Amino acid sequence: MKPTEQHREYVMTFDTLAASKRLQAAGISEAHADAYVGLLQEVLTAQERTLASKTDLAVLHREIQLELETFRGEIRTELKAFQGEIRTELKAFQGEIRTELETLRGEVFTEIANVRTEMQGIRADFADRFGRVEGRIGGLEGRIGRVEGQLTVMTRLMWVMATFMIGLFGLAIKQAFFP
Repeated sequence: MKPTEQHREYVMTFDTLAASKRLQAAGISEAHADAYVGLLQEVLTAQERTLASKTDLAVLHREIQLELETFRGEIRTELKAFQGEIRTELKAFQGEIRTELETLRGEVFTEIANVRTEMQGIRADFADRFGRVEGRIGGLEGRIGRVEGQLTVMTRLMWVMATFMIGLFGLAIKQAFFP
């Protein structure tokens, strides 16, 4: 998601006139002072457009939460349907066992062993599905972490650019006073 002006919680302000007058007061010509201030304004404006605001991150976080809730609802629905199928199969199988118990006790023990095998398969299938759910949740958490990391990097870049600009101002002042 790209930051948009309508989601901004903050606006970076820079008084170009005051900055230009400060540079002029330090002995830099009006043309040079205006050029330095204009360049700094362009850099700050460009930086501001590329930063994600807290609102942008909150919107992204909410979208991920909604996607996660939707996914959880789908999994719950699938699990309920799966449970219903298992219950139906178990009830039918119990009826068969009761009928055969009266006639052949040995076959019942064989069927019980088959049910145990089926249950192990069902458990393995459930564990597999649960593992995939955890994997998707981990992927969403990873996406949130990457977005937070990008915000940190962008903030650091902004500080580096500001430091660079201050250095340029220092050099300009040095050249103006110590030619």
